[in-house]
Amino acid sequence: MNIISNTCIGAGIYKNCLNMPYNNPFMWNVIDYQSMYNLIQNYDKIDFTKIKLVKLNTTTNNPYAIVIDDTVTVKYVHYRYDKASHQPVTKGVDVFYDKIEDYIKEKYTTRLQLMKGSPIFIIGSIIKSHLYTEDQIKSICKLNQPYKIIIANNNIDLSQEFQNVLFYKYKNPIETYGVSNCLLGKELFNEYRALLSGKQ
Repeated sequence: MNIISNTCIGAGIYKNCLNMPYNNPFMWNVIDYQSMYNLIQNYDKIDFTKIKLVKLNTTTNNPYAIVIDDTVTVKYVHYRYDKASHQPVTKGVDVFYDKIEDYIKEKYTTRLQLMKGSPIFIIGSIIKSHLYTEDQIKSICKLNQPYKIIIANNNIDLSQEFQNVLFYKYKNPIETYGVSNCLLGKELFNEYRALLSGKQ
């Protein structure tokens, strides 16, 4: 399977539903609209080995991002620098380490070697800061790429049908999801089990 999400939904599906190793580098990350658009539009042309690590403009434990082929920025918001952690320390979904830059690059490289097959893109989040606008969603839908795209967003109602695009409405009121994408990930997996488990 090759599930790529703009938030941690994809990682949650691998961990909680598929119970399998993360087999691409897009785990525990945030991908903004323009980078996700570029990723879907140019997926077959991108050189995923051409990367550079950058520090995000934030004071929250110095999160980092990897810029792929100068066109896609993947923000690894759960991988954090901690000078007191001389080995990777996992707390929930966060990893703390005094060599977090090396850790991020190592995880990216290792998981990239496992990335095979046609991608399935998941776009959605319960966190408002991660949601794309209606115009942004429409522009992604109009790319007309051969890859499956699942859009999970209750704020957008598109009646038009788009090739290879599936629209999902949350089953629960938005406030019941808390601050985690795990519940939404499980819902999506149950709704599209055959697709997301590689049986379709």
